[in-house]
Amino acid sequence: NGAYGAVYLVRHKSTKEYFAMKKISKQKVLHRNQVEQVFAERDILSFTDNPFVVSLICSFEAKVSLEERVFCRQGIVIDQYE
Repeated sequence: NGAYGAVYLVRHKSTKEYFAMKKISKQKVLHRNQVEQVFAERDILSFTDNPFVVSLICSFEAKVSLEERVFCRQGIVIDQYE
């Protein structure tokens, strides 16, 4: 858990590929007036092409949370959770 939410290790049902899913609480972001920072993080991750930085696959919005799916490279994120 972090300042705004939590990161979960998830696996795509059909491809079995691993992803990190970051779930961000809208209420916490709004309360701390951090909306611009959250969108800036999303923009940076979606345009970054670097082997040392995870790549943003998609982001979407639910009623109570913002969620991002980030591609996990084996050995970087997955090993920390296993």
